[in-house]
Amino acid sequence: MRLPRVDPLYAIGAIVTLIIIVIAGFVVGSNQSGRSGSVLDASSGGTSDLRHLVEGLGARTVIVQGDRFAPRESGATVLLMLGVTEFISDTDVSALRLYMQDGRTVVVATDLGLAESRLLSSFGASIAAVQRAGTYGTVSVAVAAAPAGLISFDQGASLKVSERWQPVVRLDGGVVGAMTREGRGTLIVVGSLAPFLNQFLGTADNGRFALSLAQSGFDSNRAVGFDEYHHGAHPSPDLFVLLQGTWLGRALLFAGATVFGYLLLCAGRTATRSRAAGSGASCTAGSRRRTGWIPRRHSSPCSRAWMSMIRRAGRKPARSTRHCHDACGM
Repeated sequence: MRLPRVDPLYAIGAIVTLIIIVIAGFVVGSNQSGRSGSVLDASSGGTSDLRHLVEGLGARTVIVQGDRFAPRESGATVLLMLGVTEFISDTDVSALRLYMQDGRTVVVATDLGLAESRLLSSFGASIAAVQRAGTYGTVSVAVAAAPAGLISFDQGASLKVSERWQPVVRLDGGVVGAMTREGRGTLIVVGSLAPFLNQFLGTADNGRFALSLAQSGFDSNRAVGFDEYHHGAHPSPDLFVLLQGTWLGRALLFAGATVFGYLLLCAGRTATRSRAAGSGASCTAGSRRRTGWIPRRHSSPCSRAWMSMIRRAGRKPARSTRHCHDACGM
């Protein structure tokens, strides 16, 4: 049995749709897992308790939000980016580089590393594998201010880092947290939100661990910043920026460009066939006029009578198709 031919346009559309659904599933699943990481979230998956703890110890806190992402203008000397739900763009990475080069600290905590992928890759890091729940030991001076020997994760991911990185949290030879220098500043990445969340802040040394990473914001005239910009605390971005700056937007642009190119190709072929068919039809009509053939439905009573007489005499009322084509020059 011969299978029906599949239109290439449908195949391309199906593949692009599948890619978009898979990526959206990861992002939506991450956002709806009950672990927002937002400082404005007082539930078990938020980080409002961490803010209260920092303020209770005498430090000032600020929320980074607004029309654009401008951490240098926030006044914060350490910026906590905890479970961001919006993709970090190239412009955001540049802003964070300048922020750290001024001697400031950025702390990134993530379970999946999707929204933060551009930032991580810019510094030679990526998510290596999903990490099992457990208690991990710290191995860095980054946690010396408030000694945190053990931290507890319920879920997270191990990191793959280049030589510029120094491990902060290790388990069985793998790196779960790491830090690197950028100018006079520091970038710290932790492969789990758990140590910062309301639900786990009091587990093991999680609270001390979070405070140690934010220690540079406790001096006078300094502040600890919480990134809410990448949790949606800003006006809706321009449509073109949204399409250009996110993976979903790029997938939609690719799908649109593919469909447009396919339609142009199909339109060119259709126009060629139409011109060829039109030339043949006009030639046939011209040959009929030159050979004296008159369509029956348009003939007069006199011509119909004449054709009837020819038929009764055993003659053909019109010339052959071959003769018609010869007269047309085909």
